[in-house]
Amino acid sequence: DVTPTMDSVLPGDVIEFEALGHFDDGSTYDLTFWSTWLATDTTIANVSNAWGAHGEATAFSQGTTQITANKDGIVGSATL
Repeated sequence: DVTPTMDSVLPGDVIEFEALGHFDDGSTYDLTFWSTWLATDTTIANVSNAWGAHGEATAFSQGTTQITANKDGIVGSATL
Protein backbone atom coordinates (compact mmCIF):
# COMPACT_ATOMS: atom_id res chain seq x y z
CA ASP A 1 0.00 0.00 0.00
CA VAL A 2 1.05 3.58 -0.61
CA THR A 3 -0.47 6.11 1.77
CA PRO A 4 -1.88 8.69 2.16
CA THR A 5 -4.27 9.40 -0.71
CA MET A 6 -4.81 13.14 -0.75
CA ASP A 7 -7.97 14.88 -2.00
CA SER A 8 -6.34 18.30 -2.14
CA VAL A 9 -3.12 20.09 -1.27
CA LEU A 10 -1.73 23.54 -2.00
CA PRO A 11 1.27 24.35 -4.20
CA GLY A 12 4.38 24.19 -2.03
CA ASP A 13 2.94 21.60 0.33
CA VAL A 14 5.18 18.63 1.12
CA ILE A 15 3.44 15.32 1.69
CA GLU A 16 5.24 12.31 3.15
CA PHE A 17 4.17 9.09 1.44
CA GLU A 18 4.80 5.66 2.89
CA ALA A 19 5.06 2.29 1.12
CA LEU A 20 4.04 -0.77 3.13
CA GLY A 21 4.57 -4.36 2.01
CA HIS A 22 2.09 -6.97 3.23
CA PHE A 23 3.46 -10.51 3.18
CA ASP A 24 1.93 -14.00 3.09
CA ASP A 25 3.00 -14.69 6.68
CA GLY A 26 0.83 -11.77 7.86
CA SER A 27 3.72 -9.41 8.49
CA THR A 28 3.91 -5.83 7.28
CA TYR A 29 7.20 -4.12 6.43
CA ASP A 30 7.91 -0.45 5.75
CA LEU A 31 9.41 -0.31 2.23
CA THR A 32 9.45 3.49 1.95
CA PHE A 33 13.25 3.82 1.95
CA TRP A 34 13.80 0.77 -0.29
CA SER A 35 11.33 1.80 -2.99
CA THR A 36 11.89 3.87 -6.11
CA TRP A 37 9.40 6.72 -6.19
CA LEU A 38 7.78 8.37 -9.23
CA ALA A 39 5.10 10.96 -9.93
CA THR A 40 3.24 10.38 -13.20
CA ASP A 41 2.91 14.13 -13.87
CA THR A 42 5.90 16.08 -12.57
CA THR A 43 4.28 19.41 -13.51
CA ILE A 44 1.75 18.71 -10.72
CA ALA A 45 4.14 17.27 -8.10
CA ASN A 46 7.48 15.55 -7.79
CA VAL A 47 8.49 12.87 -5.32
CA SER A 48 11.96 12.38 -3.86
CA ASN A 49 14.32 9.42 -3.98
CA ALA A 50 17.01 11.36 -2.11
CA TRP A 51 18.67 9.95 1.01
CA GLY A 52 16.47 10.70 4.02
CA ALA A 53 13.61 12.05 1.87
CA HIS A 54 12.26 8.95 0.10
CA GLY A 55 8.57 9.37 -0.64
CA GLU A 56 8.38 13.10 0.10
CA ALA A 57 6.26 14.74 -2.59
CA THR A 58 6.20 18.47 -3.27
CA ALA A 59 3.08 19.90 -4.93
CA PHE A 60 3.65 22.44 -7.71
CA SER A 61 0.32 23.19 -9.39
CA GLN A 62 -3.35 22.30 -9.67
CA GLY A 63 -4.22 18.86 -11.01
CA THR A 64 -3.95 15.18 -10.21
CA THR A 65 -0.98 12.83 -10.35
CA GLN A 66 -0.25 9.31 -9.19
CA ILE A 67 2.55 8.83 -6.68
CA THR A 68 4.06 5.39 -7.25
CA ALA A 69 6.44 3.25 -5.19
CA ASN A 70 8.24 0.38 -6.92
CA LYS A 71 10.17 -2.29 -5.03
CA ASP A 72 11.59 -5.06 -7.22
CA GLY A 73 8.70 -4.78 -9.69
CA ILE A 74 5.98 -4.70 -7.07
CA VAL A 75 4.17 -1.40 -7.50
CA GLY A 76 1.75 0.54 -5.33
CA SER A 77 0.35 4.01 -5.87
CA ALA A 78 -1.75 6.75 -4.34
CA THR A 79 -3.48 9.77 -5.84
CA LEU A 80 -2.28 13.30 -5.16
